[in-house]
Amino acid sequence: METRKVQLSGGTTYTVSLPKTWAIEQNIEAGVGLQLYPQPNGSLRIETAPNDRARDRTATVSVRSIDAGALTRTIEAFYLVGVDSISLIDETNADRAFQRTIAGAISELSGLEILETTEERVVLQNLIDAGSLSVHKSVLRLNHIALAMVRDAIDALLTGDTTLRDAVVGRKTESEKLFGAVLRFFWRSLSNLQAVERLGTSRTELFGYAFLARQLERVADHAVTIAQLTTAAFDPAEAIAQKLESYADRARTIIERGANVLVSDTHVSMAYEATEEAKQLEEDIDSFGYELFWRENPDESHRISQLLEYTKRIAEDGANMATMAIQQAASQNELDAC
Repeated sequence: METRKVQLSGGTTYTVSLPKTWAIEQNIEAGVGLQLYPQPNGSLRIETAPNDRARDRTATVSVRSIDAGALTRTIEAFYLVGVDSISLIDETNADRAFQRTIAGAISELSGLEILETTEERVVLQNLIDAGSLSVHKSVLRLNHIALAMVRDAIDALLTGDTTLRDAVVGRKTESEKLFGAVLRFFWRSLSNLQAVERLGTSRTELFGYAFLARQLERVADHAVTIAQLTTAAFDPAEAIAQKLESYADRARTIIERGANVLVSDTHVSMAYEATEEAKQLEEDIDSFGYELFWRENPDESHRISQLLEYTKRIAEDGANMATMAIQQAASQNELDAC
């Protein structure tokens, strides 16, 4: 760290000298423009003017010796950290399996398309700019999808509706796309303040959105697992079905409360209520689960136990959201009104 004194120039302008070593490394000389970004905490971020590489991050990687799974993860990793153009090099003449793997990978990533294909190279390009995306709306959409998936998964399991089960599983891709888009712009914000500015948000808010999106994506995962327990033969007693529905509704309410504090003007006191409700729900589920040991139908007991376990996990994810909301309120000194 270096310290500089503020100077008054011409009686009207404050100036601060730049470290010479840093300026040389950044190719800064007299007359070069710099960009200044005032931060909410009072700090000032200085960046050099954007160049082509900064605006359009590129990556080139040889995929000759990796399998389909590694290829998919490689594409996902570059996309999520904010790379705009990905060149995949395979000098052995890519076969159809290679092409299918790439097509399958980009089908689950919003905005990523195949720009160019040759015998040795496949170029992928992201077509979504930060300025055309509302992270806030994306998170709200993901929240809506995750909650709907939980509701439909419970209905499918308790009614044996295999069509509804398949619909829940099918929506998983949509939730993954939204999560990936939010996470991508969070990663991009770590190295590019212009992206943050175009999104019309702050890094702190983006961190909260990324955390929330991660939890909601987990909720969608749990919904899929619950849905996959569905068989037409499962028909629990009405009293048990009502109890299971009640637990699921309470878990969804915890999700709603935790998410609302992070994405709306809802008072932080709702986050405290969500964390307490999550603890109470876990105790109630554990108590009810103990009764299952005395049931005569092992298969039914197993499925109910699985449903209860994933209901608890959904509530835990909601409690995590609420905890993050409390932490963000604390960082902004907004807990004194609780």
